[in-house]
Amino acid sequence: MVSWRLEATSGATVVRLRHRGLPNQAEFEGHAQGWREYFLAPMKAWLESRPRRAKRDGGPRTGRRATK
Repeated sequence: MVSWRLEATSGATVVRLRHRGLPNQAEFEGHAQGWREYFLAPMKAWLESRPRRAKRDGGPRTGRRATK
């Protein structure tokens, strides 16, 4: 089972990833390396390459305005 959590820190977001149920340490280590190499590092690079947008009203950052 894979789960993740996003945590806001001062000026950044931390991704906490948990992959449970792997049968042994070798599988754990291989998957840990794979998550870093093929998912987390590319995602970080992509997110850091995008321009930052300031939050206007304290709500979530989205490309759309809320409508009433």
